[in-house]
Amino acid sequence: MLIIKVILAGWLVFLIQLVMSDMQRQLDGRQSDIRQLQEAFNIIQDDIFEEFCRQINVSSIRSTALLFVRLYTQNILVFYQTMDGYLRCDKRSVLSGADGLRSPSLFWSFA
Repeated sequence: MLIIKVILAGWLVFLIQLVMSDMQRQLDGRQSDIRQLQEAFNIIQDDIFEEFCRQINVSSIRSTALLFVRLYTQNILVFYQTMDGYLRCDKRSVLSGADGLRSPSLFWSFA
């Protein structure tokens, strides 16, 4: 009985490896298709934006788009860091009414 289990386990491992290698071949084929489509898209994009890129003196619209994304991201980061410096949330407790209980209030102060 043990020999049958070992043989079945061996066949199961073989079948799993066979399926995985087939899936890997399919994945490689799809990645190749994606690369080819991306190259075709880049050629079309370069043709469309050729005059614009020449006017702003860049090699391709992709490099310009990446530059704009990087600048935008840096500017947003600087903006939030600056606003964090200007706006401070100062938590103060204020006496509320005659009962003397304290209730927290938020006061925004500008530095």
